Amino acid sequence: MERSLLSANLMAEKPNEIRPYEGSPWLRGFLLVCLCCYPVIGARYLPFGDSGRYMSVLAGPLSLLFLLTAGARQRRAALGEALRWALPFLSFLAAYTIVVLWYGRAFDYSSVLTRVLYGALIFSAARMLGIRTHHLVMAAAIGCALYLAAALVEIVGFKLGHSMLPAGRTPYLAENGQLRASGGGGNPIHFSDVAMWLVGLSVLGTVSVKQIGAGMRWGLLAAATAGLLVCVLSGSRGALVALLPLLVLVLIQMPKRRRSLALGLSLSVILASACLLILYPPFSERLWLAWLEVKRYYTEPVFTYSSVGARLEMWRIALRVMQESPVFGGGFVSYPQLMKDIPALGPIAPSLLDHAHLHNDLMQSIALGGAVLLLGQLMTLAGLARRAFAQPFLMWILLAGLSFGLTDLVFHNNMIFTFFVAAWALFSAARVNDEGQ
Repeated sequence: MERSLLSANLMAEKPNEIRPYEGSPWLRGFLLVCLCCYPVIGARYLPFGDSGRYMSVLAGPLSLLFLLTAGARQRRAALGEALRWALPFLSFLAAYTIVVLWYGRAFDYSSVLTRVLYGALIFSAARMLGIRTHHLVMAAAIGCALYLAAALVEIVGFKLGHSMLPAGRTPYLAENGQLRASGGGGNPIHFSDVAMWLVGLSVLGTVSVKQIGAGMRWGLLAAATAGLLVCVLSGSRGALVALLPLLVLVLIQMPKRRRSLALGLSLSVILASACLLILYPPFSERLWLAWLEVKRYYTEPVFTYSSVGARLEMWRIALRVMQESPVFGGGFVSYPQLMKDIPALGPIAPSLLDHAHLHNDLMQSIALGGAVLLLGQLMTLAGLARRAFAQPFLMWILLAGLSFGLTDLVFHNNMIFTFFVAAWALFSAARVNDEGQ
């Protein structure tokens, strides 16, 4: 009898399974709050914002210390799950390693490697602490509100002669002198991208998280509206492309009996957005300007610089690099270096020479590491897509990242990749924890 009970207890323990943290509730609460601070990544006004410091200074080290205090069995189980979590990223890392060894240049390899390592630690800590999806959704909603406050400080401060801007902060002005909210003097594109990620997380929280009550759902929608307004004030057009996959995900997540309501809500949001554009002419003018810039690029005999035209020219250069050096690309560091190493490219427009990258994720991989790096990135995206299947929050993080990568960088930008990996780690852990309840 005793032997059978002992065997049953040993089987119930499941030594390879992570058990919930049972220590101090104050410590657990503190660590949960630290992990849920991931929205700070997008705004320079916030501590650890506009960089990878959320991972390298806050969440990553705290997660490591927390794991070191866990028992050996728990630590082994956590590291095993962390390795499985990181598997999709290994294709990109392996390809990047080959490119680095081929060219003998570090590029941004250390940033990519450390983001994945920190992400694995954060995933393990979030699993052990029992982080849940509704925790992360509420953090996203708070982030939207803080982003709007930051954007308004910039806009209003500029109108009042910078008197409201914190010391050392300067407004971001477009080529035509228009003010663009940038989250504290950073990059308005990155600010807008992260804001749109938070918008999608808030919206999906209203339709797919049972722990959120009816009253709080209206609060999440209000927060999402604030995030959309941030995108408008930033003047970034690329982030709005992600609204299409978001709409699809919302319609899929809605119960059939409520899809007509979701469609009506979506149409209302579109109408409200149109009103915002009318009330804020600088952004509606930028939308119309995008079409004019595309038309000018394809009709003018000589390339003249514009936001959209520059991107089209960069893509042309990347495809030409692929043609001249298909396997390992051009080892892109700068455009002058590219002209020197691949003379067949010919002269590159002087207006592009100051740019440090291409404004497209896949094209950046082509220019940097050719087919090797491109294949590694595509394999990683395929692995992430497999993990995200039927998981709305993970699918949104991935689809939004793909949308942003059309006109900007995700895998090749430290701040954006930090947010992508951190959000992926946190929502992956929350999904497992939710299923275990």
